[in-house]
Amino acid sequence: MGARNGRTYRWLATIAASGGSCLLAACVAGCSVDDGLPADTLQPLYPVSEVTISHESTQEISVFSPDTEGRWPVVHLFPGSSGNRQDLSELARTLSGQGVVVFVPDYDSSSLGGAGPKAKSDLVCAWRFGNSLAAQYGGDLTQPVTVAGHSAGAGLALAYGLRGDGSPDIPCLTAAPDPDVVVAIAPCFGQPRDLSDWSNTDARVVLVSGSLDRMCPSSSAERGAEDLRAAGFHVTFIQVDGGTHFNLVFMKDATGGQPVTSPHVPGSPAGLEVVGAVLDAIDA
Repeated sequence: MGARNGRTYRWLATIAASGGSCLLAACVAGCSVDDGLPADTLQPLYPVSEVTISHESTQEISVFSPDTEGRWPVVHLFPGSSGNRQDLSELARTLSGQGVVVFVPDYDSSSLGGAGPKAKSDLVCAWRFGNSLAAQYGGDLTQPVTVAGHSAGAGLALAYGLRGDGSPDIPCLTAAPDPDVVVAIAPCFGQPRDLSDWSNTDARVVLVSGSLDRMCPSSSAERGAEDLRAAGFHVTFIQVDGGTHFNLVFMKDATGGQPVTSPHVPGSPAGLEVVGAVLDAIDA
């Protein structure tokens, strides 16, 4: 597993050599993140294949996998309030290009945004189904398995990943082991929640927030990290300098009448820092 960090650093060095010189300093000093970098500055380590799968108990799931033989760690990504897997396609593709199998499910969302009545079933069943098929795409469940999410999906990833998969009310498939890593990207924390039934204290937890996030301020995420630590979880809090609610996942920030599901911005330095945070959490 130690080689993964080396692969990540070689990738960032390649980007810098091709014109993205500020990226190597992104974790320390930050740089302009408004427009990102041209897509051709990205140099993934592996070609990526994308397929769509589903089970009778799930909605559609996108699977991104390195298109080369290998044994790769597995990441499950939960979208935000739209419940639309396409929102995280650029993040998933970028992660997969570094040697990761990534599952991104659709889930039921309400008309006002956020989880709908079938969201828990959609996500729990997608988690179980993805793990059951991971080996077909080179996924290796003996390596750390990660659940991550963005915005509302970050809250769902924390709740399902840290509470554990003890969901007897959801009979689909076979229950999968609890995740080893949980990453919450741009999480929104309101009032302190009851964590008494959150039992997966062995998981590594990473909260990633943007310094310019106005929807879910980093101060809220930092308070959430303190609550989780107080409940016995191992938590790392990362604030991305210049990060906004959407550029953390390679999306263009909404302005004026522009919809939230705006086009992706490949090469966003804030997004690349999130990729590095996920890879580091896997390797820790």
